[in-house]
Amino acid sequence: MLKLIIAEDEAFTRNKLTEIIDWNALGFEIAGLFENGNKVLEYLKTNTADVLLTDIQMNGISGIELTEKLKETHPNILIVYISAYRDFEYAHSAIKFGIHDYLLKPVTYEKIYNCFLNISEKFSKKENVHTDFELMLKRMNFISDLVSKEITDIAEIQENFKNIGINVDVKNCMIATFTIKILNLNDYLNHIWHHSTQQLYSALNNFLHSEEENAYFIPYEYAFNNIKMIAISKDNNKFKDSIDVFFKDSSQKLNDNLKMETVFSDPNFLKNIFKLKTHSSTNTIATHFVNMVISRLSGNDLENVLTPFNSFISIYGNNTSVLKDFSEQLTASVIETYGIKLLTSWNIKINEYENLKTSEEFKEYIEYFIKKIMDNLKDREIYSQKSPIIAAKEFINSHYNENITLQTVAYHVGMTSSYFSQYFQKKTNEKYIDYLTNIRIEKAKQLLTDSDYKIYEICEMVGYKKLDHFSSLFKHYTGKTPSQFRSETG
Repeated sequence: MLKLIIAEDEAFTRNKLTEIIDWNALGFEIAGLFENGNKVLEYLKTNTADVLLTDIQMNGISGIELTEKLKETHPNILIVYISAYRDFEYAHSAIKFGIHDYLLKPVTYEKIYNCFLNISEKFSKKENVHTDFELMLKRMNFISDLVSKEITDIAEIQENFKNIGINVDVKNCMIATFTIKILNLNDYLNHIWHHSTQQLYSALNNFLHSEEENAYFIPYEYAFNNIKMIAISKDNNKFKDSIDVFFKDSSQKLNDNLKMETVFSDPNFLKNIFKLKTHSSTNTIATHFVNMVISRLSGNDLENVLTPFNSFISIYGNNTSVLKDFSEQLTASVIETYGIKLLTSWNIKINEYENLKTSEEFKEYIEYFIKKIMDNLKDREIYSQKSPIIAAKEFINSHYNENITLQTVAYHVGMTSSYFSQYFQKKTNEKYIDYLTNIRIEKAKQLLTDSDYKIYEICEMVGYKKLDHFSSLFKHYTGKTPSQFRSETG
């Protein structure tokens, strides 16, 4: 029997979860019922569990906070969320922490049964449900090597395929390459996705890495808004149909689960794996020069940074395809190094290169992009020369009305986000988020008193996107709703 523990603060729902399913028939033993996350943590100090079914919103620590702690202390527990909220932020958190499933209330028999039948079957087949991620990484790495390196030994490829669970005849299986383009990624990262770019790529991996009846689908390279994919055929006769189905299903999944719009390129069909190297793009040409540029950015020496770029231009300056690869890789590397939120706060438009046509336009854009990064890095250095707390507060006071995060502020004072969080609280006896919230609430109070702006407009003017969240915070900090506060003070 698999040990299942349930965390739910509503007694009625907690009891219903024990009665709605014949858990023993599915192979589960209910090892514990808990009304909050703290009691789960206390139980797990001296006990074990295989699966946790937890509500997200609970008294004490939330299901999300509980998950964060368990990922550190009990990483092998498989977790399923239940929630009454169709809030996209909660779905993001589920993706971020690798949650097995996310179920919406009302919890029906069918929802619970299908979810836990799937879990039970995985365990009964003695599959390690926690090795999927490792297998995915191994597949991605090997395909990336096939694209970028000259691997021609049939036996070597066949053995590697076997090790990563790709069961095909290397000599005879067809393959196809294609690209998935994420539309309006800049806006998406700023207004919809509120985690890191790397966490977005991890979420995309979960949806795009797939083994279907007639083909394997593997993402092997991310370059800002372009995802490079490979499909490997199990059945050549049904390969094209399988790709058509994958395109349709994946587009729908990304839209439904991530609120993401995508465009799939036409697939390039190759007779066998050995055609992959000759078909690979000029992408690798730009990589060396991009790495040289990135490695020199922090030196604040513009001439030194532009040297590898100028060398690149002298060789490939008339090749718009290679220049686009350079622009794409440079953008992706800068985002990975400094973060999308920081670039946005610098007012850098990161996808302008997509509409460029001529080599001169690419040259001008790349040089502008590099100079813009350099200028803002110098400004950040000025911040870091001050007391980190003074610099952080100045930045927060100037940008409270924007979508700033802990990571954004930490970058500006030259610290990692985790260290800055601890440092700020130690020096000010106040959490970063509490300081930011206080600034926003005080500004909101001023606007409610001295202006005629509507409450939803004030909500946006002080940095909040959701009116109900703003109202809840405002009442928590002032004891009154925004409407009550305005009527009493206006």
